[in-house]
Amino acid sequence: MKHLGAVTDATASNWAARLPARAVETIRPLGNRSAREFMARFYRNWLNGPKPKDLAVALRETQLSFIQDENESLRDSRVWAPFVLVEGP
Repeated sequence: MKHLGAVTDATASNWAARLPARAVETIRPLGNRSAREFMARFYRNWLNGPKPKDLAVALRETQLSFIQDENESLRDSRVWAPFVLVEGP
């Protein structure tokens, strides 16, 4: 992500107004196959059904699916733990 440098109050509030109220993010940069797999499972969990699930529920279900996965490397907390739900004001 680009460093924004000095930001005025007006710019910051304008920028913040465009952010979603809730989002799933990572606490550190990820760029591997397991991260892509995590997001694919997350979107399947979130959007599976007649209407989208709550983001927190979909995130928890996805993390649990990794914890219980047959593939030992996907059970590693470094794969599923960096994903968090962030809520705005």
